[in-house]
Amino acid sequence: MIRTFELKKGTIVFDEEKITIKDKSQSQRNLWLYLSLAGAVIGILFILGYLRTDNELLLWIGLFYTIADIAIFFAILMGPLQSEIYLKEVKSLKLKEKYGNYFLEIKLQNNKIRRVNRIENPVYLQQFIEIVLNHRWNLD
Repeated sequence: MIRTFELKKGTIVFDEEKITIKDKSQSQRNLWLYLSLAGAVIGILFILGYLRTDNELLLWIGLFYTIADIAIFFAILMGPLQSEIYLKEVKSLKLKEKYGNYFLEIKLQNNKIRRVNRIENPVYLQQFIEIVLNHRWNLD
């Protein structure tokens, strides 16, 4: 049983034993990593501005930006970015909607979540998840 679902920029293929995802998640992840590093650099520049002017507001803003962006950077690094997920690793599959955009949330056995954005036909995917996957592999 091979079933393919289209994304706006990619595909999801459900096979007998694995889910193959072909999307642009690597480029999105790299963009978020670069943006968080840029925010950390801006925070460091605020801290350097404090050293020059002794304005404590610059110090606190710089510390907040730097710490928050470094935390975001490591959170992004720890997230899963698998293009092939075996069904024995899957804990649950859920189709969700936020602001009119549908995405598939794949929760793995190690409690990490892989999200697949921009689903083209959410109705067919929801039916496939409910009928075939949840009954056949006893997911959810």
